[in-house]
Amino acid sequence: MWRSILAVILMPTLLWAQNPQEMGAEGKSQTPDSKIVEQKAPESTYQAFTQMQAIRRGTTEKAALLFSLGPDAVISPRYRGDKVIPLKLEFTSSDGLRISSFEFPPDTKNRFDLENERIPLIWGAEAAVRFKVSASRNATLGDRVLQGKLTYQIVRDNVPLPAQEIAVQLPLTVVDHDAAANKNPEYKQRFGGTPMLVWILAPVLIPIVAVIILGCAIVRIDCSE
Repeated sequence: MWRSILAVILMPTLLWAQNPQEMGAEGKSQTPDSKIVEQKAPESTYQAFTQMQAIRRGTTEKAALLFSLGPDAVISPRYRGDKVIPLKLEFTSSDGLRISSFEFPPDTKNRFDLENERIPLIWGAEAAVRFKVSASRNATLGDRVLQGKLTYQIVRDNVPLPAQEIAVQLPLTVVDHDAAANKNPEYKQRFGGTPMLVWILAPVLIPIVAVIILGCAIVRIDCSE
């Protein structure tokens, strides 16, 4: 009889000793197979640059946003499908100011295969998006901040992560059309201008590029690869 009573008392202790790795503090399963690792996109930062320290009424100037999106690839803004979200920068026009002529980073040679479709990528570690800012002749004078947003989707280990959206701001100072406006040294340092050598070699380079493009079209080769 005493043996039966002792067996009933000791049975839970024996079971606990046999499976300690499978039981949590509250008796819940903690096996590795039950853990789900959530993929998260890294935090993004950006810097705003304008070619001129002020924009005059009735003129168009260059500007850029330099994004740090992490070490992973990003869906190219030139993707035209609907399976993933391409990189996109947009602003809200405000009181005579308008953004246009976006220039995005070039695609890389790598492609992401998704459901039998090859999707172009760009390297997201540091992506510069250039554009133009136009001020109308009656734009409101003074310090301004244009509001915008960047939408993008990261690909990590051939898996697209959830689309991300970050708010961006572009500070501007609008002055009259005849006011002085100096160049911004930070913009020149980051983005510079067209090297003089390119202008010198342009008459030679343009025909060569045209011949290459024509040759690719004749033999039906994708020259962008």
